[in-house]
Amino acid sequence: GSRLRQEDSPPRIVEHPSDLIVSKGEPATLNCKAEGRPTPTVEWYKDGERVETDKDDPRSHRMLLPSGSLFFLRIVHGRRSKPDEGAYVCVARNYLGEAVSRNASLEVAYCRQAFAVDHWSRPIRETPSWVAGSRERPVKGARCIINNEADCKEVSADAGLSQTLVFNN
Repeated sequence: GSRLRQEDSPPRIVEHPSDLIVSKGEPATLNCKAEGRPTPTVEWYKDGERVETDKDDPRSHRMLLPSGSLFFLRIVHGRRSKPDEGAYVCVARNYLGEAVSRNASLEVAYCRQAFAVDHWSRPIRETPSWVAGSRERPVKGARCIINNEADCKEVSADAGLSQTLVFNN
Protein backbone atom coordinates (compact mmCIF):
# COMPACT_ATOMS: atom_id res chain seq x y z
CA GLY A 1 0.00 0.00 0.00
CA SER A 2 0.86 3.64 0.23
CA ARG A 3 2.13 3.60 3.80
CA LEU A 4 3.80 6.82 4.93
CA ARG A 5 7.53 6.23 4.92
CA GLN A 6 9.73 7.92 7.50
CA GLU A 7 11.89 9.74 4.95
CA ASP A 8 8.97 11.07 2.84
CA SER A 9 8.14 14.77 3.06
CA PRO A 10 5.52 17.11 1.59
CA PRO A 11 6.57 19.51 -1.20
CA ARG A 12 7.98 22.93 -0.48
CA ILE A 13 8.94 25.67 -2.92
CA VAL A 14 12.65 26.50 -2.62
CA GLU A 15 12.82 28.95 -5.55
CA HIS A 16 9.88 31.24 -6.29
CA PRO A 17 9.28 32.87 -9.69
CA SER A 18 10.00 36.60 -10.11
CA ASP A 19 8.09 39.27 -12.03
CA LEU A 20 9.24 39.58 -15.64
CA ILE A 21 9.02 42.25 -18.32
CA VAL A 22 9.81 40.74 -21.71
CA SER A 23 9.68 41.91 -25.31
CA LYS A 24 7.23 40.23 -27.64
CA GLY A 25 8.91 37.37 -29.54
CA GLU A 26 11.76 37.03 -27.02
CA PRO A 27 12.37 33.92 -24.89
CA ALA A 28 11.69 34.02 -21.13
CA THR A 29 11.88 31.76 -18.08
CA LEU A 30 9.76 31.78 -14.92
CA ASN A 31 11.77 29.91 -12.32
CA CYS A 32 10.32 27.44 -9.86
CA LYS A 33 12.09 24.80 -7.84
CA ALA A 34 10.44 22.44 -5.38
CA GLU A 35 11.71 19.84 -2.94
CA GLY A 36 9.96 16.90 -1.35
CA ARG A 37 9.92 13.11 -1.18
CA PRO A 38 8.84 11.58 -3.45
CA THR A 39 9.98 14.29 -5.91
CA PRO A 40 6.95 16.53 -6.47
CA THR A 41 5.38 17.11 -9.87
CA VAL A 42 5.14 20.76 -10.89
CA GLU A 43 2.28 22.43 -12.73
CA TRP A 44 1.88 26.09 -13.67
CA TYR A 45 -1.26 28.23 -13.50
CA LYS A 46 -1.84 31.59 -15.21
CA ASP A 47 -4.66 33.77 -13.85
CA GLY A 48 -6.03 30.66 -12.11
CA GLU A 49 -6.04 28.38 -15.17
CA ARG A 50 -3.62 25.53 -15.82
CA VAL A 51 -0.90 26.39 -18.35
CA GLU A 52 -0.54 24.01 -21.28
CA THR A 53 3.09 23.08 -21.96
CA ASP A 54 4.92 20.85 -24.42
CA LYS A 55 3.99 17.91 -22.16
CA ASP A 56 0.31 18.44 -23.14
CA ASP A 57 0.98 19.57 -26.71
CA PRO A 58 4.39 19.03 -28.38
CA ARG A 59 3.81 22.13 -30.56
CA SER A 60 3.41 24.40 -27.52
CA HIS A 61 5.77 27.39 -27.23
CA ARG A 62 5.87 26.83 -23.44
CA MET A 63 8.12 24.13 -22.02
CA LEU A 64 8.20 22.65 -18.54
CA LEU A 65 11.88 22.26 -17.68
CA PRO A 66 13.10 19.33 -15.53
CA SER A 67 13.80 21.81 -12.69
CA GLY A 68 10.11 22.84 -12.66
CA SER A 69 10.72 26.20 -14.36
CA LEU A 70 8.47 27.38 -17.19
CA PHE A 71 10.35 28.30 -20.37
CA PHE A 72 8.79 30.34 -23.18
CA LEU A 73 10.47 29.84 -26.58
CA ARG A 74 9.06 33.24 -27.52
CA ILE A 75 6.55 35.54 -25.83
CA VAL A 76 3.28 35.60 -27.78
CA HIS A 77 1.39 38.88 -27.67
CA GLY A 78 -1.10 40.16 -30.21
CA ARG A 79 -3.64 42.98 -30.37
CA ARG A 80 -6.55 40.72 -29.52
CA SER A 81 -4.90 37.80 -27.80
CA LYS A 82 -2.30 38.10 -25.06
CA PRO A 83 -1.79 34.44 -24.16
CA ASP A 84 1.42 34.89 -22.16
CA GLU A 85 0.71 38.08 -20.19
CA GLY A 86 -0.71 37.51 -16.70
CA ALA A 87 -0.11 36.33 -13.13
CA TYR A 88 1.61 32.95 -12.74
CA VAL A 89 2.04 30.51 -9.85
CA CYS A 90 3.71 27.12 -9.80
CA VAL A 91 2.17 24.28 -7.79
CA ALA A 92 4.25 21.32 -6.57
CA ARG A 93 2.44 18.13 -5.54
CA ASN A 94 3.19 14.71 -4.13
CA TYR A 95 1.00 12.28 -2.17
CA LEU A 96 1.66 14.21 1.06
CA GLY A 97 0.23 17.48 -0.23
CA GLU A 98 0.96 20.54 -2.34
CA ALA A 99 2.89 23.80 -2.17
CA VAL A 100 2.03 26.97 -4.09
CA SER A 101 4.62 29.56 -5.09
CA ARG A 102 4.30 33.32 -4.80
CA ASN A 103 2.57 35.13 -7.69
CA ALA A 104 4.81 36.34 -10.52
CA SER A 105 3.55 38.69 -13.21
CA LEU A 106 4.68 38.50 -16.81
CA GLU A 107 4.32 41.78 -18.70
CA VAL A 108 5.11 42.49 -22.33
CA ALA A 109 7.28 45.55 -22.94
CA TYR A 110 6.37 47.84 -25.80
CA CYS A 111 9.31 49.45 -27.56
CA ARG A 112 8.91 52.73 -29.34
CA GLN A 113 11.91 53.83 -31.32
CA ALA A 114 12.77 57.40 -30.46
CA PHE A 115 15.54 59.59 -31.70
CA ALA A 116 16.73 63.03 -30.74
CA VAL A 117 16.90 65.75 -33.37
CA ASP A 118 18.78 69.03 -33.39
CA HIS A 119 17.19 72.34 -34.43
CA TRP A 120 17.76 71.44 -38.12
CA SER A 121 15.71 68.25 -37.52
CA ARG A 122 18.73 66.01 -38.05
CA PRO A 123 18.77 62.83 -35.91
CA ILE A 124 21.43 63.00 -33.20
CA ARG A 125 21.28 59.46 -31.83
CA GLU A 126 19.06 56.41 -31.46
CA THR A 127 17.30 56.24 -28.11
CA PRO A 128 15.04 53.21 -27.68
CA SER A 129 12.54 53.90 -24.94
CA TRP A 130 10.58 51.19 -23.19
CA VAL A 131 7.06 51.60 -21.90
CA ALA A 132 5.71 48.57 -20.07
CA GLY A 133 2.07 48.78 -19.17
CA SER A 134 1.71 52.19 -17.61
CA ARG A 135 5.09 52.18 -15.86
CA GLU A 136 7.88 53.82 -17.79
CA ARG A 137 11.24 52.08 -17.79
CA PRO A 138 13.97 53.85 -19.71
CA VAL A 139 16.59 51.62 -21.27
CA LYS A 140 20.10 51.86 -19.84
CA GLY A 141 21.80 54.84 -21.41
CA ALA A 142 18.58 56.59 -22.43
CA ARG A 143 18.72 60.16 -21.18
CA CYS A 144 15.05 60.88 -21.28
CA ILE A 145 12.05 59.33 -19.53
CA ILE A 146 8.92 59.59 -21.64
CA ASN A 147 6.29 61.77 -20.00
CA ASN A 148 3.69 61.19 -22.68
CA GLU A 149 3.53 59.37 -25.99
CA ALA A 150 3.79 62.49 -28.15
CA ASP A 151 7.18 63.93 -27.32
CA CYS A 152 9.72 64.66 -24.65
CA LYS A 153 11.90 67.71 -24.58
CA GLU A 154 15.40 67.63 -23.19
CA VAL A 155 18.29 70.05 -23.19
CA SER A 156 21.57 68.51 -24.19
CA ALA A 157 24.45 69.66 -22.03
CA ASP A 158 27.10 68.67 -24.55
CA ALA A 159 25.56 70.19 -27.70
CA GLY A 160 23.81 73.08 -25.99
CA LEU A 161 20.82 72.46 -28.26
CA SER A 162 17.21 71.99 -27.32
CA GLN A 163 16.24 68.53 -28.54
CA THR A 164 12.89 66.87 -29.09
CA LEU A 165 12.37 63.13 -29.06
CA VAL A 166 10.30 62.09 -32.05
CA PHE A 167 8.37 58.83 -31.99
CA ASN A 168 7.89 56.55 -34.94
CA ASN A 169 5.85 53.53 -33.88
